Amino acid sequence: VPKGGAQALVKDMGGLRVVDLAAGTESLVAAAGGASTFGLTETSQGTILFTNAASGMHEFAPANGKWALKRTINLPGLEGKGASYPVGVATQGEKAYVCLSRNNQLAEVNLESGKVLRTFEVGVAPYGVALVPDAGLALVSNQGGRRPATGDTTAPSAGTETVVDERGIASTGMVTVVNLRSGQVFGSIRVGLQPNAVTLLEAPYAAVANANSDSVSIVDYLERREVVRHQVKPNEGVPFGSMPNALAYDPGAKRLYVANAGNNALAVLDVANPKAPRTLGFVPTGWYPAAIALTPSSVVVVNNKGMGSRTRVRPEVEGWNSHDHRGSVQVVARPDAAALRSGTAAVNELAMIPQILRTMERRGSSKAKPKPIPTRLGDPSTIEHVIYVIKENRTYDQIFGDMPQGRGDKRLCLYPEAVTPNHHALAREFVLLDNYYCNGVLSADGHSWATEGNVTPYLERAFGGFTRSYTFGDDPITYSSSGFIWDHVLAAGFSFRNYGEMDYAEPPTPMGFKAIWDKYKAGERIEFTQNVGIARLRSYTARNYPGWNMNIPDVLRMDRFLEEFKEYEKKGVFPNFTMVYLPQDHASGTSPGYPTPRAHMADNDLAV
Repeated sequence: VPKGGAQALVKDMGGLRVVDLAAGTESLVAAAGGASTFGLTETSQGTILFTNAASGMHEFAPANGKWALKRTINLPGLEGKGASYPVGVATQGEKAYVCLSRNNQLAEVNLESGKVLRTFEVGVAPYGVALVPDAGLALVSNQGGRRPATGDTTAPSAGTETVVDERGIASTGMVTVVNLRSGQVFGSIRVGLQPNAVTLLEAPYAAVANANSDSVSIVDYLERREVVRHQVKPNEGVPFGSMPNALAYDPGAKRLYVANAGNNALAVLDVANPKAPRTLGFVPTGWYPAAIALTPSSVVVVNNKGMGSRTRVRPEVEGWNSHDHRGSVQVVARPDAAALRSGTAAVNELAMIPQILRTMERRGSSKAKPKPIPTRLGDPSTIEHVIYVIKENRTYDQIFGDMPQGRGDKRLCLYPEAVTPNHHALAREFVLLDNYYCNGVLSADGHSWATEGNVTPYLERAFGGFTRSYTFGDDPITYSSSGFIWDHVLAAGFSFRNYGEMDYAEPPTPMGFKAIWDKYKAGERIEFTQNVGIARLRSYTARNYPGWNMNIPDVLRMDRFLEEFKEYEKKGVFPNFTMVYLPQDHASGTSPGYPTPRAHMADNDLAV
């Protein structure tokens, strides 16, 4: 919110969104290069700095009552090559300090000349920066944590080796303290996982939001230590998933506002005593709050997913698809005690906190009679083997809209029973879920929802350009600290096998769909290369089963699965939990050299 408080300036996928807070109107100033996950600030000259999803920082200036692009400052990748992926930015006088995510650097930029004066080596994937002018310091949060040391287990993220745990998930969080006067790194502070927003409190303290730890760290930047790590969940008993990813500090009231993306809520903290912060209550927001700004009387919240797939690009009568994003800007009065009480009650209800707590009560008994679906958590089940088939991006109506048993829309049915007889037969024989909703909108976040049951802000905020990764098991900072479904299966002592999930498969020599299909029909076996980024998953993955590659038919995949299945039959054993990836329902549009969408879907249906 620029000086004056009449407008809110929002970074979205298309550029700078200008919102008139009084009138409720908005306009867009387009910006080249997409939008990075974070990075928007006002300079002392009243201009706005906006980091893009490549190697640029746009500067917008007021002109005739509107905002216009003034210039773009180039922030190149390492050694002047590639993209730097700039994110968080802060200014002091005629200088800007910009986090260069892919470079693992903080850049000092002269705003008059637009030149980079100095760079400072920080941790992995720097994100947010806060300046302490009196001390001459810059505090930089690093989403990937510290740089690896000898003996660390690592995995690559955007070309940088990142410290991970045995599950392949980034396992450190760090704030780098840079002495801008000496030009040296002053030290580092260990904080929670996936640290992002950082904001100053009363000296010498700062707050850091830890998305993958459901917490806020209060740090002493002079002593370079974490003072306290405060949980910001609505209830201490609920599992991981609050994911704080934005902060705003009110120095007059000594309050810290925290955007809990996973709860659709703001947590309001009393930080009058930074060593002992207190949660005062919660304020409900829209879907996935991702930014907070304060005006003299209100709190402005930007909700990343807002209203979901409800864009105004096309009329409602034409329906929507998963790319029709519609975020929202929300203005709420600064809450008093009564508002916090009612807001907390609303958040608990909307986030279903009581239901979650009841679900987690382990009241079952191993002596109870086994049932397929136990009545209570902890009771035994008669089910010994689960096969989890993961497919791609299809809606209910696209496949089952022609079934009169469900509340579908025939107009949206692209793959009716003539194309998908097996899907329809399964729906008739077992169950038809016609009112089932999914948070994922495309493959990148869909596979996280399918294997983690969650998506972190690191990924959810990346839709402005997918800079560091379009993840499919190949970026350890992406993943939730709660782990993958197979981690929980293995921790419970069960056996596990993976067929294709999070694997990039390639033939030994470049081959298109027809060449692979012809060899398959002729009975000629092709040995595909395997590329599974998560080491633990790789060790449980079938070597001969190919993963993602739209040139490979699903019937070939199913043949490979059945080969192992027959071997299991001979031995009289089978894994307790099996994942089978069948991606051909993704389709390839009208791309030359590929089957038609209906042919892709028919292949997928036959494999199912």
